[in-house]
Order: sequence, then structure tokens, then C-alpha cells
Amino acid sequence: MRNLILTLLLLCAYSLMHAQVQEGKAPMSRGMQSAFYVKLENTRAKDVENLWTKYARSLNGKTDDVSRTDEYLTDDATIKGMSENTVDVYALAQEQGSDVVFYLWFDLGGAFLDSRVHGTKADIGKQIAVEFAQTVRADQLETAIKDQGDVLKKLEKDLADFEKDQKESEKDIADYEKKIEEARETIKEAVRNQEAKKAEIKTEQGKLGELEQSLKKVKKN
Repeated sequence: MRNLILTLLLLCAYSLMHAQVQEGKAPMSRGMQSAFYVKLENTRAKDVENLWTKYARSLNGKTDDVSRTDEYLTDDATIKGMSENTVDVYALAQEQGSDVVFYLWFDLGGAFLDSRVHGTKADIGKQIAVEFAQTVRADQLETAIKDQGDVLKKLEKDLADFEKDQKESEKDIADYEKKIEEARETIKEAVRNQEAKKAEIKTEQGKLGELEQSLKKVKKN
């Protein structure tokens, strides 16, 4: 399963710069307003929210959650090219199955950013959505790389353990073979000693027989 996710993430990486940002009216704490939104695949809302609060620091505003909602507000953000004044940026991550739809609303002060009204200024909002989508994908890839690295480390450790087992078994075999060879030599030596001892016994038996014969002769006389 992990390998499948990694493959999907790698395939998605190529299309990050072309992330499909859509625009349309969407409900939020300030009513139905023009929003920019993008689908983030294979993630969770909490992870997206954590990444957004980090990303939002680049907008030079104060980010906090909006009371009684799931939205985050970056208050008085400075966004060059979008407005000469500060901008309030609202963000919302909504889960859809295994994916998250991420919404951004840009309050310019009296009006929300809308490409039909603000023309090319809306491209800045789209670019922010694209850049954040890249941030999410990069985080997913980093996590997948770490997980894959952990898998590789585990496999490498298993391999090292198997190699250690092999070396220990080979040493045991070498020790056993040495003991077997020593035992064979001991057997050969024991056989030689037995033959020598049998010969010695035979000699002594002969001497005993001669003495017994001599005794019999003495008694007859």
C-alpha cells in the first residue's frame, strides 16, 4: 500500500505547477463569496490546516482560527500585486473522502477577490493556491520518502541479521569440522594404540604360557 501511495505521489509531482485552481462562489463565515479552491489528493484536513498556518506566515499577517467555524483567517496580510492595502485571507479545508478541497477567500476590504471584477489581480490568488498545493504535495513526498527510507532501513537490518546468521553458522560448521577431524585423528590413534596393546598382551600371554609350562615341569620332577 505504501509503495502504491509513493507511486501516485511521484506521478502527481509532475503536474504540481499545473494544479487546477477553480473559482466560484462558496459559503463561508462572511456569507456566499467568491473563492479559489483546489483539490488536494490523499490527505486530511488537519494536516492541510497545519501546513496552511505555516505557509500563511509568508503573507505577513496574523493567522488564527475563526470562532465557531472551521476557517482560518490571516488578518492584514500583505500580498504584492493583489492590493496596495492589506488583505484578509480566509482559508477552509473540507474533506471529501480521501481528499481535501481547500478554499481561499481574499477580502480586499469591501469586496472579495473575483477575476470578473479584478482581472489579472485574481491570478495572484490563484498562484497562492497553486503554491500551497505544491507545499502540500512536497510535504506528502517528504513523508513518503521518510517512510520508504524506514522500510529500506528495516530491510537492510534484516539483511545484515541474515548475513550475521550465515557467518555464525559458517563458523560453527568450521568448528564442527575441526572437531570431527580431531576426533578422526583420535580414533586413528586409539586404533594404533589398541593394535600395539594387543601385540603387547599377546607377548605377555606368551611369556605367561612359558612360565606355566616351566611350573608344570618343575612339579613333575
